[in-house]
Amino acid sequence: MKCKNGHNLQDNLRCPDCDSPVYWADSDEHFVICKGCKDNLKRISGKIICSECKAESLCTVKWISGYKP
Repeated sequence: MKCKNGHNLQDNLRCPDCDSPVYWADSDEHFVICKGCKDNLKRISGKIICSECKAESLCTVKWISGYKP
């Protein structure tokens, strides 16, 4: 997994606003839990951004349909 500028990305999805790790809450609706933001439950686009240079990733999020906790 790399960004468009060639940086290696981690396996964990991070919040685009505060760079904290996020945890899936509802994959069908694209909601995650972020402990670093004031609004802990947020909807994300699935677009992965490099935390080092803010470039777009060459990979995408694989949404798991039918997953409800």
